[in-house]
Amino acid sequence: MLPRVEVLPKEQTTSGWFAAMGKMTPAYPLAETLAVDWLIVGAGWVGLAAARRLAELCPDARIALIDAMRIGNGPGGRSAGFAIDLAHNPRKAVFLDDRQTNSEEKTVNLSGIDCLRRGVETHALDCDWDPRGKIHTASSDDEDRRLEIFAAEVEKTDELFSWIDRDGLHATVGSRHYRRGLLTPGTVLLDPAKTPIGLARTLPENVDIYESTPATSLRLGPPHDIITPLGHVSAENLMLSANGFISHMGFFESTAIPIYTYASMTRPLTSKERDSVGREAGFGIIPADPFGTIVRRTQDRRLFFRNVYSFCPGYRTTEVQVAYARSRHQRSFEARFPEVAEIGLAHTWGGALTLAQNGGVIFGEVRENVFAAGYCNGTGIARGTAWGKTLAELAAGHDHELIAIMKRKRPPARALPQAILSLVVRSTMAYRLWRAGV
Repeated sequence: MLPRVEVLPKEQTTSGWFAAMGKMTPAYPLAETLAVDWLIVGAGWVGLAAARRLAELCPDARIALIDAMRIGNGPGGRSAGFAIDLAHNPRKAVFLDDRQTNSEEKTVNLSGIDCLRRGVETHALDCDWDPRGKIHTASSDDEDRRLEIFAAEVEKTDELFSWIDRDGLHATVGSRHYRRGLLTPGTVLLDPAKTPIGLARTLPENVDIYESTPATSLRLGPPHDIITPLGHVSAENLMLSANGFISHMGFFESTAIPIYTYASMTRPLTSKERDSVGREAGFGIIPADPFGTIVRRTQDRRLFFRNVYSFCPGYRTTEVQVAYARSRHQRSFEARFPEVAEIGLAHTWGGALTLAQNGGVIFGEVRENVFAAGYCNGTGIARGTAWGKTLAELAAGHDHELIAIMKRKRPPARALPQAILSLVVRSTMAYRLWRAGV
C-alpha cells in the first residue's frame, strides 16, 4: 500500500466569486491509469502557471494537472482578487529596512502580473481585468498614522502614489467611513474565479486537467506513483503546487501555519442602489491596519468585504466560524455603506492561506525529479503565478535572475508545537481584530 496523504483540501462553503458564475459544467475527475512525463498536483495560481510554461518549454511532453477541488473554487479563487506588484507592509515602522528584498519582491510580482496579462490578452479572457491600482485607506487616528509612515517610505522609492481626501474618497467609493486614502498604481484587480478558469481552459494541448481529483496516496520514485480516488498516475517528474498541503505530502512537515480568511459578497446592486454609493464601477481598498476590512466593488457592481482570520489546523473551518465572519462582515457593510446595507450579503465563504513562522517559502527541486513551490504568505495571485512560471523554467534546465532570486529565499522553519502555536495565533488574532474594529 502506498503512503497515504492524510490531510486533503475540502471546503464546506462555495466561494462567492465561483457561485456568481452560475451553473458550471461538471468536473472531470481522473478515472483511469495514466503514464505521464509530468504530473502537477494543485491547479491554483502556481500550478496553472507552471503547467502553461512547462507545456511551452516541453511541447512533446505529456503533462497532467490535477486538483482536489474545482479550479476557481480552491484557495486561490477565494481571495480578494488583488494581483499586487509590491505588498508594502504598513505594520513595519520602516518597510524599506531591506531594500534589496523589496526590490526583488517587486521584480517577482511584476513578472507574475506580466505573465497573467499575456494570458488574459492572448486569449481575450473575460475576467474583469482592471489595472487601476489599490487604495490604502485610514478611518481612525491609528490608521492615519500608519498611512503617513507608509507614504513617507514610499516617497523614498520610485513608487508612484497620490493622496485622496475624504471628499474624493466619497466620490470614488461612495462611503464617508474613510478619512483619506493613498492610491498606489501597479496592482491589478481581477475576478479570482473567472481568471484561473479562463487560464485553465486555454492551456496548451499537451496538458490534461482533472478536477475533483485529490492525490490520496503518493510513493516517490522516479517514476512516482500517485493514487487518486478513481485513478492512478505514474509520472517521471512530479511538481507540487498545493501550497500548505505540501507539508502533508512528506515535505517540510510541521512548518505550515494554516490560516483561514473569510469574505462576503452582495448580490449585484440595482441602478438606484449604485447611484447612492459612488460613481466608480470597480475599486479595491486595502486598510492601513492589516487586520482591517478589505473592500471591493466588482465590475458587475457587487460589494465585497474581507476580514476575520482564524487558526484552522488541518485546513478545516466550521459553520460557527463562518457564521461569526458573516455577522462581522454585515457590521462592516453597515459602517461603510449604510444607504444599502439592508440588502444583506448573498455569499459568505472561507479560504485558506499558509504562513511560515520565519516567513520562509518552498521553491525548487526537493527530491530527485520532484519540484515544489508554496507558502506564498498571502499575495498569492501575482507571486504564485511568478513562482509557477519560474519553477517550470528551473525544472526545464533554465537559469536566470528570477530563479536566482527564488533560490536565495529561505525555506520554511518548523513551527511551534501545535498547542503553543494555537494559543499564540488565536490570541494574537483576537487582539488584532479587536483593535482593527469593523
